[in-house]
Amino acid sequence: MQQQLPVIFLTFANDKVDDALYLRNLPKELHGIRTALDKAEKAGLCEVIERTAATVNDIFDTFQDPRYKDRIAMYHYGGHASGNQLMLETLDGGHGASHSEGLVPFLGRQKGLQLVFFNGCSSQEQALELSEAGVPAVVGTSSAIKDDIATELSGRFYNGIASGASINQAWLQAIDILKTKNSTKKKKGLKLRRDKGSDFPWSMYIREGAEIVKDWNLPSASKNPLFGLPELPKLNLPEEPFRFLRRYEPEHAEIFFGRDRYIRQLYDRITSAKAAPVILFYGQSGAGKSSALASGLLPRLEQEADVKYLRRDPQIGLLGTLDSVLGGGFEEALVKKQERTAIFIDELKSRIEDLVVFAETIEDSEKAAEVYFTIKILNNQLAATDSPLHLQSGNSRLERWLSIEAKTGRPFHILLDQVEETYTRFNPDLENELEQLLQEIKNIFSNASHRPKGKIILSYRKEYNPEIEDLCKKLEIPREKIFLKKLEREDIIEVVQGIASTNRLFEKYKTSIDENLPAVIADNLLEDKDSPIAPVLSILLTKLWQLSQKEDYGEFTVQQYQDLRKEGILMEDFFHQQMEKIRVWRPKYEESGLALDVLNVHTTALGTADSRALEELRARYEHQGEAINELLGQFKDLYLLSDAGKDQTGLAHDTLAPIVIREARESDKSGQRALSDHLPDTKPAELSPSSAA
Repeated sequence: MQQQLPVIFLTFANDKVDDALYLRNLPKELHGIRTALDKAEKAGLCEVIERTAATVNDIFDTFQDPRYKDRIAMYHYGGHASGNQLMLETLDGGHGASHSEGLVPFLGRQKGLQLVFFNGCSSQEQALELSEAGVPAVVGTSSAIKDDIATELSGRFYNGIASGASINQAWLQAIDILKTKNSTKKKKGLKLRRDKGSDFPWSMYIREGAEIVKDWNLPSASKNPLFGLPELPKLNLPEEPFRFLRRYEPEHAEIFFGRDRYIRQLYDRITSAKAAPVILFYGQSGAGKSSALASGLLPRLEQEADVKYLRRDPQIGLLGTLDSVLGGGFEEALVKKQERTAIFIDELKSRIEDLVVFAETIEDSEKAAEVYFTIKILNNQLAATDSPLHLQSGNSRLERWLSIEAKTGRPFHILLDQVEETYTRFNPDLENELEQLLQEIKNIFSNASHRPKGKIILSYRKEYNPEIEDLCKKLEIPREKIFLKKLEREDIIEVVQGIASTNRLFEKYKTSIDENLPAVIADNLLEDKDSPIAPVLSILLTKLWQLSQKEDYGEFTVQQYQDLRKEGILMEDFFHQQMEKIRVWRPKYEESGLALDVLNVHTTALGTADSRALEELRARYEHQGEAINELLGQFKDLYLLSDAGKDQTGLAHDTLAPIVIREARESDKSGQRALSDHLPDTKPAELSPSSAA
């Protein structure tokens, strides 16, 4: 089925009767808009329809044309207007008005319509009526406007739209360019409105409750949301295109699919000078937040800015993780110095007080004078010491961030992932860890005139959004939010089709996709509302890939999928299938409960994935040294554990944690029985090593 592209409908009407009212720049406006939109039309982002010398019937006939039903997303009118009329033409070249009492409700009922742009004099009243009638965004003017300025404004706006900018971005860019070239303060070039509200006659009205229209853009509407973003660097493609439960890294960007809309949103927000400097990016466990940042956003953003993707280090916490890229750590050293100084001052004051008391008891005047002289010296030392210490200029985190940008001449962005671990992997040595991070972020970004060009993204699981949002609100941190939804039908289809979607990928992986398979998989996965779709889909595609590699020419078929579905494709099925492989490989490890205990150690009391140092694991299972080494390696090969940093292992995915915990609690294997006999109400991962292991 052919893609139904959004339509941009352009109408223009001139006054051919009264030469004094003839708009000589109107053909130039049409040419400018048409030229701007031409690149978008050629890129397959939209379809453009234009009607010059437009009549009332031209407008209604075009909207009612079955070919364009519910597809007209933008309607533009260039010409004369008044408070309640658009001055159109008649077939014989005369005047023909379109009255607002008919046109307004008609446009308000057009389902696909996102924006109406009235580029005519004094169209504000109609614009407000259209907004109230249901049109999400309307541009109108409060007074008479100058022909050449109107021409440039519309051209700049549609040039932004054609480049992939959102409605709001394109509008703000057009205004900035116009105001740069035409000083509103000197009142030159623009016929300004006479009221005191604003010197700029054009306004965009956003209907209350329809604010999402600000983010509407052609790439997303045409199902090509990555249009206009920087090209990915051409790296060597990975040997295998699917990663089981491992997250996608920057080097996997070319094979990462299904999150294009969110990559676009993140990119637009973080690169926009008008957007808030702090972006809260959150979603359900298993939705793909980490992969979207590391494999989707980072490689594109690096083309024009300096970017660091960070995951919270539990040993040093969120602030320490931030400092790992900002450098320094001066504040912490200063605090420690202040603490030591305070102790010294208290001791000095106490000694002075003791000397004063002692001096008063001395009868020998010469000896008393010596003591009082000593007291004077100590008081001078106290005065010199008892003064506040201040951060030196250039040593605060703000100044360090600004210094990085000054050296490179580019924005410096930070993508801080796993923020929720301040709750799920609490470090008792880091009190108020999240509050301290957010307070520092406030210090960095609160002053709009003196803050970095770069921004920070805080990424975390949606369960912790209320707490994080409340703290941000309390601290008045300037922020925006992006909620990452679970994979939807079109996303799943895109993921399944991914490795055959370009010639480069097809040549590398030599795999074709049965044309019915993407929709079949999508519909089946969406039947289970509670299933973590992204990791389940990743497991499924990895298995399909492994099956296809047994043939000379790879193909993903519906029959292969149905066979896998009978075996079980859900996360719990995957867990049991992998544990069965452990049993076949080393029966004693699975039957004794050792294998399950090792996995359970990699979970938290909150039911999330955790990591463990190899040293800690070897100490816990000190009598099972060789077994532990073997098990850890096998678990990694089976995608149940993964490397989580230097000399650390972690559970492969958060969505595995609840399954592992439940299996451990319900297990009657000797290892789990021994644990429950000692502490029946405590989760095995929190206990000392099991002797039964």
